Amino acid sequence: MDKDVAINLIYNITILLTLALIYSVFQTKNRIYNLFYKIVLGFLNGGAGLLIMSSAMQLEKGVIFDARSILISVSGMFFGAVPTLIAGLIMITYRIIIGGPGVIMGVLVILTTGSIGILWHRYRFENILESKFPYNLEFYLLGLIVHIDMLLCMFALPKDLVRDTLESMFFPVIILYPMGSYLLCSIFLTQIDRYHLLHKLAESEEKYRQIAENTTDVIWTTDLELNITYISPSIERLFGGSCTSYVNRTLEEKFPPQDLNKLKLILEEELEKDRDPDSDKNRSRIIEVRQYRADGSTSWISMHISFMRNENGTVIGLNGISRDINELKKIETEKARQSALLVSLIDSIPDLIFYKDIQGIYLGCNDSFEKYTGKSKKEIIGKTDYELFPWEVADSFKYHDGEMLKYNRSRHNEEGLIYPDGRKVLVDTLKTPYWDYDGNLIGILGISRDITDRKQKEEEIYHIAYHDHLTGLYNRRFYEEELRRINVRRNMPLTIGMGDVNGLKVINDSFGHTVGDELLKKAAEIIKKSCRADDIIARLGGDEFVLLLPQTSSAEAEKIVERIHELSSKEKINGLDISISFGHETKIKETEAIDDIIKNAEDKMYRNKIYETASWRSKTIDLIMNTLYEKNNREMFHSKRVSRICEEIAIHMNLGKSAVEKIKLAGLVHDIGKIGIDEKILNNPNKLNEDEWYEMKKHSEIGYRILMSAKEFSEIAKYVLEHQEKWDGSGYPNGLKGQEISLEARIISVADAFDAMTGIRTYGQVLTIEEALEEIRRCAGKHFDPGIAKLFVEKVAVSLQQINRVS
Repeated sequence: MDKDVAINLIYNITILLTLALIYSVFQTKNRIYNLFYKIVLGFLNGGAGLLIMSSAMQLEKGVIFDARSILISVSGMFFGAVPTLIAGLIMITYRIIIGGPGVIMGVLVILTTGSIGILWHRYRFENILESKFPYNLEFYLLGLIVHIDMLLCMFALPKDLVRDTLESMFFPVIILYPMGSYLLCSIFLTQIDRYHLLHKLAESEEKYRQIAENTTDVIWTTDLELNITYISPSIERLFGGSCTSYVNRTLEEKFPPQDLNKLKLILEEELEKDRDPDSDKNRSRIIEVRQYRADGSTSWISMHISFMRNENGTVIGLNGISRDINELKKIETEKARQSALLVSLIDSIPDLIFYKDIQGIYLGCNDSFEKYTGKSKKEIIGKTDYELFPWEVADSFKYHDGEMLKYNRSRHNEEGLIYPDGRKVLVDTLKTPYWDYDGNLIGILGISRDITDRKQKEEEIYHIAYHDHLTGLYNRRFYEEELRRINVRRNMPLTIGMGDVNGLKVINDSFGHTVGDELLKKAAEIIKKSCRADDIIARLGGDEFVLLLPQTSSAEAEKIVERIHELSSKEKINGLDISISFGHETKIKETEAIDDIIKNAEDKMYRNKIYETASWRSKTIDLIMNTLYEKNNREMFHSKRVSRICEEIAIHMNLGKSAVEKIKLAGLVHDIGKIGIDEKILNNPNKLNEDEWYEMKKHSEIGYRILMSAKEFSEIAKYVLEHQEKWDGSGYPNGLKGQEISLEARIISVADAFDAMTGIRTYGQVLTIEEALEEIRRCAGKHFDPGIAKLFVEKVAVSLQQINRVS
């Protein structure tokens, strides 16, 4: 069973039991057959239902669970049709107002469970009141039937909610709810039993006044030594033995020591009072003590005692009436037990619970409220807010009390509380009025729930919803909402600036997304520092940023852009300059379309980007090559040798000077894509495994993307992409073959393979030039262009004998 579900259901049931306890405090007589009382009771139960439903647990939006089924079914059983129908109508109306997919189920639960209670009242209630048969099982059975019906009503939910709802609520509904029904029924029946007993006692007293000798109460007189001088025959029923045997007993045989001492002390106290001439000579006193019965057991009696006086007014003895209150004591003990259980339940709730009278004087509270005030219940009860809290806090509490009392309905408010240890919390306080059985408003019931964590989570969710997680700036969603808000006349001139971080993709491909993320964060920091406090800065996604500058002219916006460029020129990421292209447009007239303003700002940004990125990208390519050389020193020597070999092949093929320079440059940067390969793979002294080889094969594509980002390198990017393709189509990344592979890539392939075989390697045997040439000759027509391979072996290799090899 989900812990939060159980706590919420226990919380609902506790509210029910709390209301039942409050009702019992102010109930005076059994008015169950009075129509007006039924109507008032119907509205009270309806109000209780509203309180319960306002504190309901929401399983899904519009699907709520609370203890209204307990209230309406028990109301039907104990109070009959009229109060139940009134309460049911109130709760149905409120449930319809709440709405949601659970509304049909909610209405069905109220109708069916109320009907079950009414039927139980019609056919079983009088039997329960009159029968000696134990009612515990019947109360539980009522709760079980009602909540099986509640489970069946769940099938009125939309089909997609039925299963989840049953899974979540089956055990709470079938276990906790019947227990709540049982507790509420027990409390009401205990009250009825108590009222019946009190009524019987009143009848007995009336009979005593009419026929003293035949009364069930015991009439007696004693001297001042407490020796019996007269006792009525009814002592035999109270004592369980004959009058004679009771009279012959000593005081020690009649009363337990503690009770006998109590009697003697009271007698001495009253005799002392009587010596005062101004004392009331007709006073009496009621004492509750235990006395021994004939069988040795004890029973509780209530003794109504007064002095007997002679004609001179002198006290000569006592007269009194003793009444058996054993059953009453049992009821009080049971009620005290149930009250203690209820208090324990309330004290176990972490919410602050309290109730006051309409003057604002505290009548009770739970342990959580004690902790908040730092005072005990004894110190709280009987005090006002002004006696417990600082003046400004008390003013706030009194104001919310007054607002609730003004409209006589439940009221929520959020307020901050400070505990004695300085801890600050935010609470949601529900204050609701409560009435006596005559419908008179008698006080305020309050429940304060700590929502500090909930509020913090709401703020976190709000931050996530409207902020970019990487840079901390606002995101597109916030920008779009804010744009609609500020696009009004009072913010004219309204300038919109569009920014784009140059080279993000190149940096991601070359140095990894971690460095790319650092670039974005640094760019966001620069933009934020350059803007004013009221300016709105958002990251639209990727490398795009936007500035919303209300009441800002084009000239003022240009100054902001200049500050951004100035700050970015002083910052670097991994040795790279930070370059951000900006364009801005200003809306001066309200009639100008904001979409046109945005488009113009974007167009200007893209025009600026063309001018600003060319030199930056060229520098970036150089930095990437230097970084690659730092990661693997052999790559520098290998790249230079391959470049020289490519140059020699191009010269022997009689290519033009421009073509020779291009192939020379392509040979130099043919492995630039290795900047994106893990350094551990590049420097692995062993043969690469399948996964490592898969990563290594990506380098030609990475190199292609890097070179395509710079216009001056875009022409040779294709050669780098294809330099690992094979003449027979077995190469990568695209499996090209023959003439499909560019001539320059075929030249690089031969040069790269020759240097790899004859240069220092991370693994494998270094071949001699003759062995390498033989391998090229063997692979001609398979891996290599046969014409280029033949030219290389027969002509180029001779000139290569003169190249100084660096190892």
